[in-house]
Amino acid sequence: MSIIFPIALPLADLASGNSKKEIITQTIAAVLGGATFGDHCSPISDTTVLSAAACRIKTMDHFKTQVPYAFLAGMCATILGFILHGYGCPDWLLIVGGFGFMPAIFYGVSKLFEKFGKGGDTGIFDPGAQKLVGFGVDGSIESLKRNCLPGAKYGEYMVLPSSRREPLFTPSR
Repeated sequence: MSIIFPIALPLADLASGNSKKEIITQTIAAVLGGATFGDHCSPISDTTVLSAAACRIKTMDHFKTQVPYAFLAGMCATILGFILHGYGCPDWLLIVGGFGFMPAIFYGVSKLFEKFGKGGDTGIFDPGAQKLVGFGVDGSIESLKRNCLPGAKYGEYMVLPSSRREPLFTPSR
């Protein structure tokens, strides 16, 4: 991102003509969106490695779970944010469309996979109870009740007992 900004912004300024604000904001959005997309779609990204380490899973397993979401967001940004906006669609319509388009596409794709036996509702695991507490939306609500509602002992279900903790990595000497 820090390499692309000094290249892209002067080019956008030269190409903008009368609509400086429009082209410059589109260029900034494209650089920031591309940087975020690249960060999520890289198995060696610092955020991917640290997230996997914090969750105590393999980096590639974490990477595989976030790629579909990154591609969905990248596709929506490309279609709604750049292509349609470039053809003159109003900003407010594209923002409202994005909030409706992304969940609809995600829901449709998940139902398509479910229909062909390749998916379904995601199981919600509670580490404190060491079991699945439900599936899909119902499991998420149950997990929130167990961990976030007043009266719940915060952290009781979130942290493994110290006897079960393993080091994230063993330093080599």
